[in-house]
Amino acid sequence: MNSLRVALCGAALALLAAASPAEATTTVASGDYSSGSYNSVGGTFSLDPGSYRFNLSFDHPVTDLNGWIEKLFVYNDTCDDGAGEFYCGGDEDSIIPLFEMVTPELYELTLTVNGPRTVFGAPGDIVVREDQFDSCCTYGFDFNGGDAGHFTLSFAAVPEPATWTLMLLGFGAVGFAARRKRRPLFA
Repeated sequence: MNSLRVALCGAALALLAAASPAEATTTVASGDYSSGSYNSVGGTFSLDPGSYRFNLSFDHPVTDLNGWIEKLFVYNDTCDDGAGEFYCGGDEDSIIPLFEMVTPELYELTLTVNGPRTVFGAPGDIVVREDQFDSCCTYGFDFNGGDAGHFTLSFAAVPEPATWTLMLLGFGAVGFAARRKRRPLFA
């Protein structure tokens, strides 16, 4: 019975380790700012498909922050009017979520970058399909610095739902193994 408990605990810990990889935080931009100064920071970087949580942190409270991360949603339509398929239009739309204040020193936003996908039109519709993809990212933020300090813009991947499920199963297995009562060997 003890070996079963050890095996269950080992399996649960293995599930936990597999389900909760340590997501590294990536710094996009950082720098110093002067006391009472107006600051403007911007640039570009690339992201793979997934969901990300961005943090914009400061050593001291700042005022008048206006910050955003921009991604482009691109689509191209293919049509068929009975004479065969042809390109019939497309566009790109900017999606620009803004940072929200958590504390006067910390601002956050969450952004999802979608991979390439195809949406097929309804039967009989002239638009046969729409090919879509996201392109990311451009960022910018402006703020007034109170006291002199340092800022950091960073992000980390948000775990997928399957990762959370595996982690919960691991916790359940550990709880089950720990809760089992020890039975006497000889009754």
